[in-house]
Amino acid sequence: NKFCCLGCSGAYKVINELGLKSYYESRINDPKIRKIKPEKNEEMDLESFISKSENGDFELLLAVDGLHCAACVWLIESILQKESDIKLARVNLSRKYLRLKWGGAKNQGVKFVDLILGVGYKLYPFDQEILTKEEKKYSDSLVRKLAVAGFGSGNIMLFSITLWLYDVDSLGLQTKNMIHFFSALIACPCVIYSSSVFFKSAIKALKNKRVNMDVSISTAIIATIGVSFYQIFQNTAHVYFDSAMTLCFFLLIGRYLDFKTRKKAFDVGLEFSLLSANFARIVNEDGSLKIIAAKNIKKGMVLLVQSGEKIAADGEVISGESEVNNAVITGETRPLMVKKGSQVFACAININNPIEVKVGKNHQESLL
Repeated sequence: NKFCCLGCSGAYKVINELGLKSYYESRINDPKIRKIKPEKNEEMDLESFISKSENGDFELLLAVDGLHCAACVWLIESILQKESDIKLARVNLSRKYLRLKWGGAKNQGVKFVDLILGVGYKLYPFDQEILTKEEKKYSDSLVRKLAVAGFGSGNIMLFSITLWLYDVDSLGLQTKNMIHFFSALIACPCVIYSSSVFFKSAIKALKNKRVNMDVSISTAIIATIGVSFYQIFQNTAHVYFDSAMTLCFFLLIGRYLDFKTRKKAFDVGLEFSLLSANFARIVNEDGSLKIIAAKNIKKGMVLLVQSGEKIAADGEVISGESEVNNAVITGETRPLMVKKGSQVFACAININNPIEVKVGKNHQESLL
């Protein structure tokens, strides 16, 4: 048999030694599809990508480069399922990722990755944990704020019922002022905490010299509280702490339902979480390459972006010429030529030749 390179020759030997030679019979060869071909060896830091489940198993999610047909899926799963410690090895063909779950030692993940690399596929970390943690953090925050707003609304409403049923002459001035005092005592901390999600958004919008819905909401809540304090000092019969808390409570319900709806829509298209590169190939001072999690990218690092890969961070091209696709950012599908000195952005796809990019911003501060 003739092979295009030593990598394919080695892959052929490994496949036959494992008794999986029927792979070549079922594989669909398409000359238009790029051949599976091992490239330059790279060091991959898997420690930051491996997570541990509640039952003690280790889990790893990897994007698979070179995955084209059902035969590829069968081969990868068959190789991994021969390992005794593997509890789950599932390849998603449409989304092109591999989910691994195993028992035993954490560092066995490197062994499993090497098995797949040995047959010519490239594996890159898919860091879903970041997305999941951020979603849970935001969801839990909304639930806590909603609970506090509900507590404040319910308790202030109890005081307000008295004011609704009796006039000042029946209650007496001191009793009325005491009810107002307790209402204010509950409303102020509850409003500050529960409405912080609106206040932060409003402040951010105003800093950017624009107005959003949260500016109106924040103005309404603050004005209602302010008018209520003014009414207390004027010894009037009515205050509106209950209105402010109820407004906050129902707006938070809407915000939470909106978040759940958007998350459900996002789950339908999970591949959108791959818009941003989940890994980066950094060039060390000695010229060697190392693959790290995109979240660990720092300003000043030099990235090697190969053809067909996404740029992991905003930066400046320092070596090479190529074309990049910025459609995710600009909507323009026509490739843009870049060369030394050109600015490139995270999630842009490098189309032609390898380029080296000096990172100008940390991954979390990118334009995307």
